[in-house]
Amino acid sequence: MHPLPRTGRPDGPAPVWTVVHAAAQRSEAELVLGRLEAEGIPAVLLDRSPSAYPMMGEVCVLVDRTRVLEALHLLQNPAP
Repeated sequence: MHPLPRTGRPDGPAPVWTVVHAAAQRSEAELVLGRLEAEGIPAVLLDRSPSAYPMMGEVCVLVDRTRVLEALHLLQNPAP
């Protein structure tokens, strides 16, 4: 598992990563990540699957806490 990025924006504090979506499969989490990033919301994946059993865990999508409401609104309202 890779650690979450600790560096923040050059003009501000380090991000406080917050889960906005949990997926049973990595492919779903990657789609959510792509949607957020396409709208300008930086996001990261946190794979909680045991390495020997990658299909038995969850993959979480996280955004900085300052963007949580924006991310949730985007995910709850499908694109036209």
